[in-house]
Amino acid sequence: MKAEARNSWHKIVSHIHGLAFSSSLWQLQKRGLLSNRSFQLGEIEGNPGYLHALFRALDSLGWVERRGPLGTAEMTVDWSDRGAQIIRDAACLKVVPTLLEQALDLAEGAEIKMPPMEHNGPFSEWLLGHQVGPIMLGALLRPQAPLQDQAQELLVKLDWRNSEGWTEEGHFAFLQAGIYHYPISYLATLMRVEELLFGDATSLRQRTDDGEEGHVDRRRDILFSGQVFSGSVATVLWDHFLPLFETEAPPQTIIDVGCGDGRMLLELGRRAPKARLIGVEYNPVAREVAEENLNESPGALALHGDMGDPASIAAELAHHGIDLDSVLWVTKSVIHNRPYRVPRTSGRQGTTSAVCVDPQGQVIPGGDLEQNLLEFFQSWTPFVRKHGFLVVEAHTVLPQTARKHQNRTLAPVLDYTHALSNQLLIEASLFRSCAYEAGWRSESQSELGSEAFGHDHMTVDHFVA
Repeated sequence: MKAEARNSWHKIVSHIHGLAFSSSLWQLQKRGLLSNRSFQLGEIEGNPGYLHALFRALDSLGWVERRGPLGTAEMTVDWSDRGAQIIRDAACLKVVPTLLEQALDLAEGAEIKMPPMEHNGPFSEWLLGHQVGPIMLGALLRPQAPLQDQAQELLVKLDWRNSEGWTEEGHFAFLQAGIYHYPISYLATLMRVEELLFGDATSLRQRTDDGEEGHVDRRRDILFSGQVFSGSVATVLWDHFLPLFETEAPPQTIIDVGCGDGRMLLELGRRAPKARLIGVEYNPVAREVAEENLNESPGALALHGDMGDPASIAAELAHHGIDLDSVLWVTKSVIHNRPYRVPRTSGRQGTTSAVCVDPQGQVIPGGDLEQNLLEFFQSWTPFVRKHGFLVVEAHTVLPQTARKHQNRTLAPVLDYTHALSNQLLIEASLFRSCAYEAGWRSESQSELGSEAFGHDHMTVDHFVA
């Protein structure tokens, strides 16, 4: 990576860290917890699941060290040397609530309401993200629109713009700007993080009765997912996908479970033009977009379905005359977003380092998390037939792995925002071992992420049950 690109990426990572963590750090600051003293989690009156998720993420950033039994009230938190240096700048966090409101307005195209943040110290650099992120997304989505004077001034301070336009470093940032969709899509959650950490953990409902989500801007999340697919997943996916259609009896139907806007499914269909395309999606906003996009493929369908209820999906497919022996199942980054159900079998000794949280704000025991995943795979086994299941999945990484790449990786952000929205990231090795224990095998597999992040954080598997 060239120096200009590396510098630009480090700034982007810093901005996204700021968007994801500043509101939570402000809540710690208000309660006197952003200081040099050690404390046990049990001393804090709050929701233990979300608090443990926060301190695991801060551990991944190198700010804290966690000791004792992790995930319990007896776990002790010490601020590291790096953390102690950074918290000296914590007074500026008082502007975070205003910045979050402004970020939401800027994301909708409003003008900057307050001067650009001064670039002074670690927190100030983080806080720039609340302005830079929406500005860069606006530039990406509306490239012909002139930048506001204050926006131009801010990008000049970052060395991303000059009197002639984008600098070389800024051009790289412009090409990567779509990644800001991810933290901005979670602004609704980040603005209410006090409730999750210290209030009524159930107040921020993840889904209404009709499937609408209030914790995330799903349209932006879909845009980010599309960028991930086109930017890093697609070229690897074809190595697993195309050989399946070079056999004497290829799949006749491709079913994308959790299809989002349907664009990945359309890309698959372009490479397998004889296959019928079916998208299955729980979220009504995404399903509506998918239905519109899939109109360009004859016979394509967009159906309602929940990844956690494969029997209902199979019944709906039978209603449409789909033979499961003709199906290649596909899914991308959806298994970790399945609804958590308490496993039928308990007592498993878990080995995961992940902190996953139930909707009541409690830590999901590691053994239960792994057993839940095992039972998920078992629930799909009757429906995954001849052509198998092509699975692209995101994973957590160990905090010590993230610390080694702290200027490059977004793992702390991904782990924390997924935990806040009750999603179930787990390590890649455990993900595969649960699949194997359920009787599945991976006929081909790949790992993704090391080029950008310094470590793998996604996997591709062609599973056969």
